Amino acid sequence: MRIYFNLVRRQDVLEDDEGIDVADLRSAQAEAIEALIAMRRSAHSGRPEWDGWTLQIVDRSGDILATVNLDSVDRD
Repeated sequence: MRIYFNLVRRQDVLEDDEGIDVADLRSAQAEAIEALIAMRRSAHSGRPEWDGWTLQIVDRSGDILATVNLDSVDRD
C-alpha cells in the first residue's frame, strides 16, 4: 500500500509527492510518529514552527486515512 504524508496548516499544504510503501495503515502511523518525534528531538524545543500543523496520511487518490496533530507529538 502506498501512502503519502502531507503537512497542513490552515490554507497551507505541503504535499508529499513521493510517498512510501507500507504493509498497512498501522505501520504508516507508527512510522510517522517515530519520524516526527525524531525531528522534534533534533530541533530546539518549543519552536513555534510546529504550532498549528497537522500531518495527513493520505492514499494515492488523496483520501485522508489518518491525521496527526504535530502539537500533540511527544517532545521528550
